[in-house]
Amino acid sequence: MIRRLALTAGAVVLSASVGLARGKAEPFCSDLTHVVRLAAGADKFASITGKVREGSFYETSRPLTGWKDCTIYGERTYSCNSHDIRTANAAREKVTAVVRQVKACFGQGWWSQDELRTSPLYVVLHHPVGLATMTVSTDEDRKGVYVLRMTMFLRN
Repeated sequence: MIRRLALTAGAVVLSASVGLARGKAEPFCSDLTHVVRLAAGADKFASITGKVREGSFYETSRPLTGWKDCTIYGERTYSCNSHDIRTANAAREKVTAVVRQVKACFGQGWWSQDELRTSPLYVVLHHPVGLATMTVSTDEDRKGVYVLRMTMFLRN
């Protein structure tokens, strides 16, 4: 068990470092790789957990650049919303673009897409050694205004 954790943490640090080199063009890439590195540590999101918002939601001191309303839910979920998108079609297109950007941040093989649980409006990505699952989805935030929601769920 300890060996697996050490291998997982090593893979996170190595792959996240590689991702930084590949993904410099994406404004949120370095923030996201930092959040993933924290997720692999013993304290998970503790070092970036801020003030209580409501219920089990907390602010985060490490929002993704270019995203808004980033929160931590409980101890194992990190989530951010995109800025407003005007149409449902534009939101669908943005899902595809963001998934491509996330994969580019981390490099080949880091996040694998779960085709059985994916649709044009909702994409599920799995970490190869089981660290986390990430979703990128569209949501109608208010009448006629859409956002993307990127959420990372840490696995046990």
